[in-house]
Amino acid sequence: MEEIIGYVIIFVVGLSVLYAYQWKKSKKRELPLSVQQYADVLLELLIQKQHGKTQELLLKVTAKTDVTLAHVSIELININRQIDILKLQGIFKQPNDIITLEKGMQHIFHFVPESLKKFISEQGKAFRTFRFVVENDNGKKYKTHEMAFNKNWSIFKPDSGRYN
Repeated sequence: MEEIIGYVIIFVVGLSVLYAYQWKKSKKRELPLSVQQYADVLLELLIQKQHGKTQELLLKVTAKTDVTLAHVSIELININRQIDILKLQGIFKQPNDIITLEKGMQHIFHFVPESLKKFISEQGKAFRTFRFVVENDNGKKYKTHEMAFNKNWSIFKPDSGRYN
């Protein structure tokens, strides 16, 4: 009789551990790729994952002072460090209008990874790395760190290649 109770307890503990693991994995997680601090804004590039897959790319702009955001673009950087600038019109989940942020407010640009991949590949420009650029109404640019795609089109932050 004690053996049966022991087996039942082990089975219940195993099921509860499995349930906790599945519950944690099913939650949406935001993983930071790039965090840049400027005098006017805090610029963050995040990956939102759920069930182990990338759901969205989030470009979060938090205002430190009153700021007006005019344009969002992407810079494609080739192996010779030449830059091609592409305006990101129409691939957000929300329209690209001028956005006014007061101190402490934030705005998040949501990108679906598949539409971003399609947009970049349609341009037909060779590139090695890229970065997101947010421009205010005065022409000041706020840039993320350089990112790259691997062979499966997953975004990662590449090594600089310089050590010490």
